[in-house]
Amino acid sequence: MKLLRMNRMIMAAILAAVMLLLAFYKMGMGFETNDDRCIIEMLAGTITQVPDAHVQVVNYLLAVPLMWLYRITWQIPWYGICLILFQNG
Repeated sequence: MKLLRMNRMIMAAILAAVMLLLAFYKMGMGFETNDDRCIIEMLAGTITQVPDAHVQVVNYLLAVPLMWLYRITWQIPWYGICLILFQNG
């Protein structure tokens, strides 16, 4: 009985992942407003020359870890990953 339940959970997770990837492939990903782009640029330090966690609309305690990640590398879209994880996680 537990094996059948585990198989159903695995199949559900696989189906959800496939649906998410299909939606991403068909629709793409983008920001609805320009404030997300400004938040990314402030966290990465492209506007202020130094990464800054004092951004609009984002709690400072959430922005500090993102700022640290952008200090490590700005080539990974940390803010976008964070949005996806918070909405779908």
